[in-house]
Amino acid sequence: MVNNGMRFIFVPLAFIALTQPSQPEAAPLTVYAAASTLPVIHSIEKLWILKHSRKLRVVYGSSGALARQISAGAPADVYISANPKWIDYLIEKKSAHGETRHSVLENRLALISSTHAKRIRIKDLSSAIPAILATGGRLALGDPRHVPAGQYAREALRSLGIWNSINKQTAYTHNVRFALALVQRGEASLGIVYQTDARNVPLVQIIAKFPKELHSSIKYEVVGTRSGHRSTGDFIAILKSAEARTLYRTAGFIVRDQS
Repeated sequence: MVNNGMRFIFVPLAFIALTQPSQPEAAPLTVYAAASTLPVIHSIEKLWILKHSRKLRVVYGSSGALARQISAGAPADVYISANPKWIDYLIEKKSAHGETRHSVLENRLALISSTHAKRIRIKDLSSAIPAILATGGRLALGDPRHVPAGQYAREALRSLGIWNSINKQTAYTHNVRFALALVQRGEASLGIVYQTDARNVPLVQIIAKFPKELHSSIKYEVVGTRSGHRSTGDFIAILKSAEARTLYRTAGFIVRDQS
């Protein structure tokens, strides 16, 4: 009788434990980020999960294209732009909270070629670029209509006085990573990308860096969107943290003073 009683008590308790509903998994935080931030945001994602035990969904693309998607209702919580004007755009469209806006990084613009090409010593960009393209090559850069890297590149080439003479030899891409890929594959003789894009990348070499005075400062900013989750502030805090700043420097970014 004792054994039967034990079985009578134990079985219902086990049944209750097995049928207890599990806690639903929190929806991932969605981040729309400039394509050039891909390597470092991948590292930030690990830091985020470690601290908050919540997944991150990251969508990469050109800053302009992403901003337009957000203004059209795309479900982003956080937006990271390589050009502050797209942050302005979202705030003007009432698609982002201006009070969450922060500057986090800077970058440099670099001229790249394939490692299969002969390494040349460039003293004067205004003469070297047209000379290289004169052999029938193309210059890969992000589409200046919506890719910040392309906009900065156009500014620099205009400052050098060569934009009008070479723009028919440019190959526009959807984002800066695609411009890098064209040079990697040998489909473009030259490319203009951020210095961080070309770091430790196979088949690509930096042959010159553009003087900063030739173009606007390359600033990365972050903002929380109107539809953002309440955890948006936690993610932005991580982007501003000391751990994140170390990751930025390791990736080759220039770390700005917090603001």
